[in-house]
Amino acid sequence: MGKASRKYDPSKPQKIKRAPIPFVARPFEGLAFENQLVALRDFVPSGYVKVTTKPEYGSRELLLVSYLPEGTPGIMRADGVPMVAVRTTANSRDLSHDLGAAAVAVLKLEDGSALSGFDVRDPGPRLDEVVDTESFEFHMSPNFDFWVEPAKLEDEDVKSALDHTAEETIPTEIVPGTESAFWCRMNHDFVRWIRNEPENRVLDALARLKVRGEAHLGEDTRFIGAFRTCGLIVPVFEMAERTAAADLADAAAQLEKKLVAEIDNRDELTDDERRARAGLVSRQVSLR
Repeated sequence: MGKASRKYDPSKPQKIKRAPIPFVARPFEGLAFENQLVALRDFVPSGYVKVTTKPEYGSRELLLVSYLPEGTPGIMRADGVPMVAVRTTANSRDLSHDLGAAAVAVLKLEDGSALSGFDVRDPGPRLDEVVDTESFEFHMSPNFDFWVEPAKLEDEDVKSALDHTAEETIPTEIVPGTESAFWCRMNHDFVRWIRNEPENRVLDALARLKVRGEAHLGEDTRFIGAFRTCGLIVPVFEMAERTAAADLADAAAQLEKKLVAEIDNRDELTDDERRARAGLVSRQVSLR
């Protein structure tokens, strides 16, 4: 017997056919705040980038925040400030599309409401089409105080709830004098330094410095490798126990000069440098 015919049944919900979102390896390329968005997505627990939407989207202040309650993609705060989460429970193959589409959806919400029914697979603009790509302010917070309007922060119950939410977060600070080197305290103290130069150039530079014994942030630190995220290379350094972010400012300034000089170096790698580079690549992890 043949299979029963599959007739159209109007009573059943029909599947929506969507054009696939193209994969973008470096989704935030071209944004002046690329490094900050990557940090908020991957290892800054609490913070935000304040941007302004383009005139066609109302020239409004918009907060691109690390995280929102329960993984919500977007909220219109009670005081009318739209917030879009960089770190959510669902992503497409283009994170810039996800943020841009969520931003447009949040701008339509009423004050005090959260975005629901949002599907990252639906078509929408990329972030660079929605916001000014050059002007921004970056803020880090010890708790999630940006979740509520400033007037509510005077309420002791609200402050207590925010502090309780932040109890499990990893202490994180930016190394003074840098734009994208982030100190954190886990089982050891580490610095993760986001580099937005071309990946191959950064790896070459790190290999050269490693061979010379200069890939560090001071005598009591060591370079332990690098990982890749959102198309960028992030070198990681381990600190001596209880090293504060402020203690690393001078060493970070020195390493920045050396890194930039070697990134601009077009000479062929030596045999030792090639081996060091191969070791970096073999241990490199890509975050998704």
